[in-house]
Amino acid sequence: MNVNEIIILIDRLEKSEISEFYVKDDKFELNIIKTKPAEPVQTIIRESAHHESMAPVSQHAPVPAVQPQPVVAAPVPAVNPNDFTVKSPLVGIYYSSPSPDKPVYKNIGDTVKEGEVICILEAMKIFNEVKSPCSGIVKEILVTNQDIVEYDQPLMIIERTN
Repeated sequence: MNVNEIIILIDRLEKSEISEFYVKDDKFELNIIKTKPAEPVQTIIRESAHHESMAPVSQHAPVPAVQPQPVVAAPVPAVNPNDFTVKSPLVGIYYSSPSPDKPVYKNIGDTVKEGEVICILEAMKIFNEVKSPCSGIVKEILVTNQDIVEYDQPLMIIERTN
């Protein structure tokens, strides 16, 4: 298993009902255990300074009512069949350049070739190059430098030219 597969596995386990996962082979061993939320606190109040008896008052703290908020749909941009959305292959930190003192890989309006590095993602101190899956022109960059991105999060839109 490589780091990217482990990150994807952790992300999927967080969203599942599975509480523990264990795998072992010749080269490594991985054990993931999800912790349970804290148990409710029992409150005990003394009735008076002269009484030594204690009475439990509440098993659960009252939960304030939550008012539903209206959901406002984001505007849907017109879909261009030549547009290709580059999505994050893993959870990590997005970098637009190879180092702070180097120029960015791509700006809006730049030409990109298939297989060309367009950004890097850092996950667990490993820098992963993200390469363009197609040739075209960078139409939109949807994240900013050093943003934390999720798996499958849109990073960039490339208008295909081939």
